[in-house]
Amino acid sequence: MAGGRRRLRRGRVLPFIQQPPLDPRFLSPANLRVGATLGSPSLDQLGLTPEGLQVVTRLAEIVLNASDTPDYLDPMADVVLLGGRNIVDVSNDGELASALSSAVAGDTIRLATATYSSNHVLDKVVPANNPIIVTSLTDHQAILTGTITMTGAKQILTKCRIEGNVLFRGDNNKLLANHFTNWTDNAIVPGNNADPGSHGEIAYNEAWSPAAWGPDTGSNTQFRMWIRALTGGDGQSDTVHTDAWVHHNLVRNMPEKPDPNRFSSGQSDSYEPGESNYDWTPFPGGFYANWYIEDNLDRDHLQSGGGAVLDLKLPGCVVRRNTVKDCASPRLDIRFGHSTILESNWFDDGGTEVHGRGNIIIGNNFNGSGSSFFGVRLICGAFGADSDENAQTSAADTLVSGNIGALEVGRDRGGVAVDGTIIENHTGAITLVSGCHTNTTDNRNGPSTRAFVPAVELFDSDVGPVAFASAPAAYLAARVP
Repeated sequence: MAGGRRRLRRGRVLPFIQQPPLDPRFLSPANLRVGATLGSPSLDQLGLTPEGLQVVTRLAEIVLNASDTPDYLDPMADVVLLGGRNIVDVSNDGELASALSSAVAGDTIRLATATYSSNHVLDKVVPANNPIIVTSLTDHQAILTGTITMTGAKQILTKCRIEGNVLFRGDNNKLLANHFTNWTDNAIVPGNNADPGSHGEIAYNEAWSPAAWGPDTGSNTQFRMWIRALTGGDGQSDTVHTDAWVHHNLVRNMPEKPDPNRFSSGQSDSYEPGESNYDWTPFPGGFYANWYIEDNLDRDHLQSGGGAVLDLKLPGCVVRRNTVKDCASPRLDIRFGHSTILESNWFDDGGTEVHGRGNIIIGNNFNGSGSSFFGVRLICGAFGADSDENAQTSAADTLVSGNIGALEVGRDRGGVAVDGTIIENHTGAITLVSGCHTNTTDNRNGPSTRAFVPAVELFDSDVGPVAFASAPAAYLAARVP
């Protein structure tokens, strides 16, 4: 921790807690309280499973920081634990605009059942313990069809039906338990040249069936992605929303491309963190986006023809415990960047293609056998792993450990050999492509040198607003890293 070691003291954990990406620091469950007073039970008194108790590994900075107040409160509580809420009811665009303009810390703006078609801006900066909350009076009956721009800090948009777009900027803003459907272009766009923001949380939402494709004009301009993070053209790190936490979302029934025979890249990816095909310079001196994409379910995705459900183009991210199933092209790809961890994900088909340096592929279950199944491919690209070329690079220094499924080291896409692969504890066929790999350590029957939790299949009841409805008690255990 910055500023030297801090003395361990008894902290408190309120029902709903922000989880920024942190290095794990183990604390005793007896030192963490659930509730607003020291009379509240500690974690070791709740009878949680061992997995549930692992929540303490990600809370050190919260309970040891200068304030006793964690960075998040239950946004749907009738009374925020540090004070009463000021309720502002609105029923049309004019009233909503006025309420947002005059909003102060502690306001809950409740939207009556109606369609709100204007563009709106959430731009206030408020304390973490007293956020501004914008919510539907009746769950998901307030329909937002315009563009919502979230700047400022610590504002929450929750339990609305969003058929427009959200420009997701600012710091520590939240999109929680919303419905997304019938949008055009990209539903959520984190990042911006002037205000990229950081530590946004996109959680427990459900997204399905964007708007139908428009007429095919012959240009590669139509999108129906759910999240597409901006990177400012050729990989400008100062435009990237960093330290995002995307978790427990349900994305389903995404469409096929407008013309899968002509569009070679994805136009309906569920997630595309980083829209620019740019290879980020690895450490030292490199950029780390620190996105955590965890515990999401993507199913019944129709996109095929080389597209991926998740197309990761940012460096230094963690993608773990996600489930991808019943999709035409069930893939989570590390396309550009470095130092990403792909851990304990569950696939019923498909697999992952890996580019760049220093990635870790561990504990994943690629258990399919269908026409789309391929497991793990380490790509032999047209450029070296450290190249800044606007093209796919080769994989280098990749740890492939504890996975179930096929593994191909050296899938030839350009002739620069995959280098420095370490294979451990592998279950499934392994192909080492002649002439396409160097310095490979094949310890397929040896133990994994890193611990991991085996991949588990997720279901609809584990994610989305349905799962959010059981918060806060179940949420505390569900958000274990």
